[in-house]
Amino acid sequence: MHIISLVETWSDSGKPVDNIPGFDFICNSTRKKHKRARRGSGGISLYVRSSIYKGISKLTCTHNNAVWVKLDKHFFNLKNDIFMATVYFSPEYSSGCTEDINEVYSKLLRNIEHYSQLGDIVIQGDFNAYTNTIPDFVISDEAKFPKSKDNDYSIDSHNLRNNLDSKSANKSGKLLIDLCKESGLRILNGRTIGDPLGKCTCITYNGSSLVDYTLVSSNLLQCIGNFKVSDFTPISDHCPISCSLLTCFQKCKTIETKLDPLPGKFLG
Repeated sequence: MHIISLVETWSDSGKPVDNIPGFDFICNSTRKKHKRARRGSGGISLYVRSSIYKGISKLTCTHNNAVWVKLDKHFFNLKNDIFMATVYFSPEYSSGCTEDINEVYSKLLRNIEHYSQLGDIVIQGDFNAYTNTIPDFVISDEAKFPKSKDNDYSIDSHNLRNNLDSKSANKSGKLLIDLCKESGLRILNGRTIGDPLGKCTCITYNGSSLVDYTLVSSNLLQCIGNFKVSDFTPISDHCPISCSLLTCFQKCKTIETKLDPLPGKFLG
């Protein structure tokens, strides 16, 4: 594991919430604590392994629901730079939801539209979104545009996903699906090696749900090694999610060494 994202840290300061051995703190996002609240709400912190710190740079973000960083293509030997966001969206009717959810998704979409012109996109985090198995692509896209010659338009591929959370989609879930269709991002949950069924990511006293997602640019799907929802732990009611990206490192030239023949006395 080389990049660790923590969400819902409840931190209201710019300091790291914890020190992780072998990792450097790179950035975070906080929310102002309400004067009557006993603790903060939301919050995102990002850590990277010290050995790759120089290949990652923090990007400016105009809202506190996400943090963005750039993975440098030269450092990681990638085809394109990767722009990665970690997000936390409050539940629709919670006291921590101080901003209209439509505007929250609109801001994220504007970020995606900007960075997708510069490279590929990876987004992960807690969306508090129920999506069921609603397709995150445009159905029958090829039939609608059979002779499309627009080089800037990519026809959506039909790759259905699974979801063990059978709840109907909520407002955040519908907005998340619309965002995927508009931006060309694809949900890894339920369609990737490591999570073919779409395991639930949140377990509470009143049930389980899938609300934590990883989204990637469609052309990155072939570069995903696996996506995994780890087992439940007592430190959180959310299961950790992880994603591995296959990169093409340059092969090192091997030095051929010619050995002298063995002396006759060692030959049988």
